Amino acid sequence: MLLSKLNTWAHVAGVYDSTHMRLYVNGLLAEKREFSGQMASNDVPVSISMNNVGQREATKGFIDMVRIGNVARSEAEIQAKMDSRRTGNEPGLAGYWNFDDGTLRDLPPNGNDGQLMGNDMIVGSDLPL
Repeated sequence: MLLSKLNTWAHVAGVYDSTHMRLYVNGLLAEKREFSGQMASNDVPVSISMNNVGQREATKGFIDMVRIGNVARSEAEIQAKMDSRRTGNEPGLAGYWNFDDGTLRDLPPNGNDGQLMGNDMIVGSDLPL
């Protein structure tokens, strides 16, 4: 399945509601699968752009921002907010990394700051958001 055109930005959102996982690309449902179980725990850190065995092959591209919420959003809610900038104080926002200050600082006061590994780097962007 091709998620987006090459060399263009895409908004990707994953939602888990305790029975299903849904993947939205540019606000539209791209995939839905049944799933039950725990998505994350305090014992297992979240990895962005890595597969589950720590190899750097899951994402070959650029990531402009990452948000993790603790509320399962609907398609309409994703579409309504996908192009808006966050402050880090919004209800339901568990983690937010926008990389705007050149760091992996978590904007909500949760202390989930990240770290770069391997050849990863933060580069400037001239995107409007």
